[in-house]
Amino acid sequence: DEARSAWAALRPRFDVDAADGDVHRLLPLLGWNLARAGLDPATEPELPRLLGLVRRTWAQNQRRFHALAQLLPDLAAADIHPILVKGAALASTTYPSPGLRPMEDVDLLVAPSDRERTLEVLVARGFTIADRTVREPANELGAIGPDELDHLDIDLHWRLNQHLALPDGHAADRELWARAVDFELAGGVAAKHLAAADELLVTL
Repeated sequence: DEARSAWAALRPRFDVDAADGDVHRLLPLLGWNLARAGLDPATEPELPRLLGLVRRTWAQNQRRFHALAQLLPDLAAADIHPILVKGAALASTTYPSPGLRPMEDVDLLVAPSDRERTLEVLVARGFTIADRTVREPANELGAIGPDELDHLDIDLHWRLNQHLALPDGHAADRELWARAVDFELAGGVAAKHLAAADELLVTL
């Protein structure tokens, strides 16, 4: 009832087409929750569009997971076992459906000592490294995949972000890796994601 009342208050000034940035990212979840609250698409003109965003997000994420599932075995063969961070991990393990968490890229965390070998594997698979110039604070590089990997967009991290940049070999960094959780990505491919408390810290 509270959700329906809030939607009734918002609806007169709500415009799907005007939503952008962080607001747009929430639209699939909004549509899913409105449907759970029992709203009827026949009487709510925005709801079918919101549910359409759920389906589109699901399809886009499945394509990303399929491409990632082709890449991870190549990294594993080089003894590189990255941790999935943020969108890909959350969409796969935390949200009720992958269609509820839009994302534009896949964030992979590797150990700092594995960064150059990871880039070598990516280049060998046809990825274009968006920027090889490492700027301070150095924590990530972008890479765009080839046609056969659906132009998978990867943010390669060797530190979580500029706020959580620990010195190489720091005990807390080793503990973060020890807490990482094994799971199966689409197609049964082995992967890792951050422990819940670590993922929450990254989000904050």
